[in-house]
Amino acid sequence: MIYLYAGLGIAILTGITTLLQFSTNIIKNNGYLVFKQDEYVTSSSQYMDKKITKILYENTIDFGDKETICLNLKSKLEQSGYSEISQYKYIIGKDTPSTHNDLKNTCTITNGFHRVIIKRKDSKRYILYSCLLNKREFCTFELT
Repeated sequence: MIYLYAGLGIAILTGITTLLQFSTNIIKNNGYLVFKQDEYVTSSSQYMDKKITKILYENTIDFGDKETICLNLKSKLEQSGYSEISQYKYIIGKDTPSTHNDLKNTCTITNGFHRVIIKRKDSKRYILYSCLLNKREFCTFELT
């Protein structure tokens, strides 16, 4: 029994010293640990997504289905002045190449840098997908 407790003690001490060594290495190499900042968080696209969601849910009008959602949303954006927040104007974009069920029967608006895909879920609810394009035509999730 004494050997069991001795073995457990050695295992615990080894684990503790390994954790201490690991944390010391992280602290020493802090200059090498550079985390990439998410471009979306600092862009106006996040703000536009919130405003689009607000327009979709606060208006009592029926935005319609498929392309008519984007046509009505685009006109509401222009009326409200939200489209001036972005440096570039939002236009109706190309349909998604994806065949995934979540992206069928959707419409798209884009300003060349930010792409917003909208799908009607039911009579009063919509699903919004969005991405930064980074010199691409489609979002990466549309191509997978």
